[in-house]
Amino acid sequence: MIADSHTAGSPASAFDARLLPPADLRLAFPLVRLLHPAVTERDWLDYAKQSQRGEQRRILVACNPGGYAHGLCILTDNVDLHCGRTLDVEELVVASFLDCASVTRALLSGVERMAREGDYHAVRVVLADSNLPYRQGVADALNSIGYVRTTARFAKPLTQSPGPISGP
Repeated sequence: MIADSHTAGSPASAFDARLLPPADLRLAFPLVRLLHPAVTERDWLDYAKQSQRGEQRRILVACNPGGYAHGLCILTDNVDLHCGRTLDVEELVVASFLDCASVTRALLSGVERMAREGDYHAVRVVLADSNLPYRQGVADALNSIGYVRTTARFAKPLTQSPGPISGP
């Protein structure tokens, strides 16, 4: 079962956001495959278990009351020239097409709580540029809770990737 170390969600919400403990990494694999279909389970487990600046990679999931994960995001620390220390949300994926907004709000409520507790100055969200049908729903949910688009990110692969990119 998924740990309750950082739960978030209003009483009206059917979803709670929780940090995913290492023992439950396999539970998030179907969500990862929505964004990156070529990623194998081994690729995911290796990536998720890599430390980030000496700490376990932080993966937040939005779960229904039965513990089934409907959304996922990966959290990283960063520094922004304009606002200082930021908590970045990467690889945001929502599988609940019927209730995309509630899952997104639950995830971001958990992220914001962690950011406040960790003394971050801002939260930044990076959405994957893909054809997933949830993308516009996630963007609409972000806009509805005060997030504004601030940047466009471009990437150019310099080699053909054999698998997922390993991060710090």
